[in-house]
Amino acid sequence: MRESEIGSAKKMHRGVAGAVAAAAVLLLQAPARADNHVVPPVAGEQLAQSSQPRSFAIPAQPLASALDRFADQTGISFAYRTGDISTIRSPGVSGMLAPREALQQLLAGTGVSFAFTGANTVTITKAPDAGSGAMQLDAVQVQGLNQQSTIDNLPPPYAGGQVATGGREGFLGNRDTMDTPFTSTSYTSTLVQNQQARTIADVVANDAAATKYGLSMFDQFRIRGFLLGAGGVSFDGLYGLVQEDRVPVEAFERVEVFRGPSAFLNGYVGAVGGTINLSPKKAGAQPLTSAGASYNTSGQVGAVADVGRRFGKDGAFGIRFNGLYRDGYTPLQNNKERVGNAALALDYAGSNVRLATYFGYTKQDTMAGNQLFIMSANQQVPAAPNAMSAVQQPWETIDTEFVYGMARGEVDLANDWIAFAAYGQSYFRENWLRTIGRNMTAQGRFLASGQQYSRTFWKQTGEVGVRGKMKTGPISHSMAMVATGYWEVVGSTFLPFAFSQSTNLYNPVMTSAPASGAFNYNPPKASATSLGSFALTDTLSAFDERVQVMLGARNQSIQNDNFTTTGALSSSYFASALSPAVGAIVKPWQNVSLYGNYIQALQQGPTAPTTAVNAGQIFAPTQSWQLEVGAKVDFGKWTATLGLFEITQPAGITNPATSVFSVDGQQVNQGIELNVFGEPIEGVRLLGGLMLLNARLTQTAGGTFNGMKAPASPDVTLKLGAEWDTPFMKALTLTGRVNFFSGQYINEANTQAIPAYTLVGVGARYRFEVDHKPIALRANVENLFNESSWQSGYTGGIVYRGTPRTIYVSLTADF
Repeated sequence: MRESEIGSAKKMHRGVAGAVAAAAVLLLQAPARADNHVVPPVAGEQLAQSSQPRSFAIPAQPLASALDRFADQTGISFAYRTGDISTIRSPGVSGMLAPREALQQLLAGTGVSFAFTGANTVTITKAPDAGSGAMQLDAVQVQGLNQQSTIDNLPPPYAGGQVATGGREGFLGNRDTMDTPFTSTSYTSTLVQNQQARTIADVVANDAAATKYGLSMFDQFRIRGFLLGAGGVSFDGLYGLVQEDRVPVEAFERVEVFRGPSAFLNGYVGAVGGTINLSPKKAGAQPLTSAGASYNTSGQVGAVADVGRRFGKDGAFGIRFNGLYRDGYTPLQNNKERVGNAALALDYAGSNVRLATYFGYTKQDTMAGNQLFIMSANQQVPAAPNAMSAVQQPWETIDTEFVYGMARGEVDLANDWIAFAAYGQSYFRENWLRTIGRNMTAQGRFLASGQQYSRTFWKQTGEVGVRGKMKTGPISHSMAMVATGYWEVVGSTFLPFAFSQSTNLYNPVMTSAPASGAFNYNPPKASATSLGSFALTDTLSAFDERVQVMLGARNQSIQNDNFTTTGALSSSYFASALSPAVGAIVKPWQNVSLYGNYIQALQQGPTAPTTAVNAGQIFAPTQSWQLEVGAKVDFGKWTATLGLFEITQPAGITNPATSVFSVDGQQVNQGIELNVFGEPIEGVRLLGGLMLLNARLTQTAGGTFNGMKAPASPDVTLKLGAEWDTPFMKALTLTGRVNFFSGQYINEANTQAIPAYTLVGVGARYRFEVDHKPIALRANVENLFNESSWQSGYTGGIVYRGTPRTIYVSLTADF
């Protein structure tokens, strides 16, 4: 990278560090109460608006009994018809909250609204169409807020609280699940905390269409059978602001998984199977102080802190800090991990202007992490070694560092129109000293070959646009226009590292650390990429939005340059295309949504993996397209979705004889998805899905691999999780999850395969109070039976070991 770019990165490091330090001082000096910052109440709302926050610990239960407990704690009287809520269940509420905010949480996702009819009386009303399954957003939650906004306007949680009723659909803004012609799932921070998720990979483990692959220290996924790296994950709708390795999730309110090509919606051109968006946390209406400690099987300990406050007149200014530190050994023998993460969110909420800024810093170090293996040609894959045993060398290390900053703003142009803009920068560096298991045989013998390299990523990203609604006669229009830009410079160098050791999976040969050179913290520029796009869309609705048609197009352009180690230009690609998108929704009943879509997308060409001899080479841009139809049914307490899709994109293949990666032919993925979420039975929550996938190669050179199954594409992926609130102990919840993956090929010739495997997880959580402070004790076990398995995510006969059995215990307290 150029010296000016390195200087900018260092300035950014100092700026983020200063902002985080200043935030810590402000939070420590902030008053514990924010009552004087609340908007003065109108008549009939005085109690809820002006009373001080108090501790609530009402678990999920029938709504009628939840209201009784709420009345006991607040002195508020409720008026409602018993029949209206007799079958409704409340998700509960916990934490230090004002009564009004606590009541909103108590009713979240129930289809029930409330209104203060006196200082201490509240009327509870069941929405007219709640019985049809349509979830109602409590009007009190969004009073005075432009519904086109994405700041402070997250869709509410669905019944059960594990997922939301909708999520971010790119430049379309936030959309309800039933009102979008695509499929996506928005996982909540409640699920993240209850499952003790540490990275977005742990959250994605709930999604049948998305599977985490690769090394334990990296978050890489396949969505609908196509690869998605962590760099293809967006932050508050912008790409380039998420690190290339593991992504801690403590600072995020939602983890949203979008299925299918997303270039039209998001402007990013590297996600054909789907993408993931992370919605950051911001300060809420009430003061928040939460802290926790964690422990895992092998002695790794950690601590987390989450602090939020609002300041100024009417609480217009907000600040929230999330901190994480984790260090120690994992159940994988010799493996030690250290993670530090700090995230700061600042926001301003005016009458017609909203601003939010985010800063973050992450440092991660890994010793003796999981290893990848490359099979010898014509050799069958050996049985996986014990999941806990060490195969990698004990001196292998990876250290990464990441810093980012982002600002987003919105201005209300009219009641249903806003203008928005966002801009962000990030810098990521990584240093690897590792071995790759090459030429592995059916007996488990392989050659541990050393590799040392350094890489840096400098990224800038931004968008500007308008979004709103209008009517032309009986037709309603939901319109949006956006321009996006993305700039990336990658520095890379592979250093001489002469290490070679013959060893075996089941009886590994360990050596002392060999001599190695110093890492290059300023590697030469390897590639530069610029992406630009302009998009328009109009969703036409009629018959009370029972019929919706989305029309849109995005003009995309990609410029990519590759450089030699001397800085000379080695190759250059430019491509542009107008990519159309069409979607439709028909609601024969209010709670049934039939949908379909067709999307074309220009995408950045694939990058050769580090295992290839041409590692890091970026290929010319390609085009992909998707056709999908499906149905969504909201039964009131639970929702089921069914989708049938076909996605086509050029295939990237690693030649097993030469280890050269190239683009050859097409990969066509046809699949069926079934997803379910919610609380179908009182006290029982379900979350999971099934994906049946037929991934085939076509139009390969000379027809060599035509009709073969695409590597790393299991025919069947089943994920099903459940939670049960025990009737014999109301504060106790038991959990479980089963993830099944059928066997899959790992090479294009379909001569090498890994067997099916099943991962079982169980858990429990218990809530109680100490001195009126809510405390939660959680325990989770992943890979309960310590199944030893192989996983695969790339071509060329590459396999990875699965993760071993791990027990996680945490204690969280709100103050």
